[in-house]
Amino acid sequence: HYGLKQKFLLYVPGGFDHRKNCERLLEAYSQLSDFTRANHQLVIASKITNDKKEHLLSVAKENGLEADEFRLLGYVSDEDLKALYSLCKLFIFPSLHEGFGLPVLEAMNCGAAVIGSNVTSMPEVIGNQEALFDATSTQSITNKIEEALHSQEFLDKLKVLLTH
Repeated sequence: HYGLKQKFLLYVPGGFDHRKNCERLLEAYSQLSDFTRANHQLVIASKITNDKKEHLLSVAKENGLEADEFRLLGYVSDEDLKALYSLCKLFIFPSLHEGFGLPVLEAMNCGAAVIGSNVTSMPEVIGNQEALFDATSTQSITNKIEEALHSQEFLDKLKVLLTH
């Protein structure tokens, strides 16, 4: 009922302040190959104000994203969130600063392949150096997403390492 394609990338920021890095994630997604974008929507799920929603939709448009490539779901129930974690092809956590990063653990607990930023608590929470990217670099985020989506071996490794 959220209008999602079969394959999607998920981010659950738990808010939309600057440190959540949503704008850079949208830019990184826009730089993915045409094939990747055609086959994987970017989905962001979290309670959001109308002003912030309009801002992110504007950023998406500025980066050339089509309406069906990007979904901003807003608040979702715990039940739906578990389903999203379980069904996503890849969970991305590009935060610039986190106290802990609970959404990463939630995604891992649901069996999602997870990649995330290489700062603050994320390396320890994710526990896999290969799954990390430089959250200040759009290109680093783009490259890690492409690597995860185009190497089944790497994607499987992310799931195996992150669910134990």
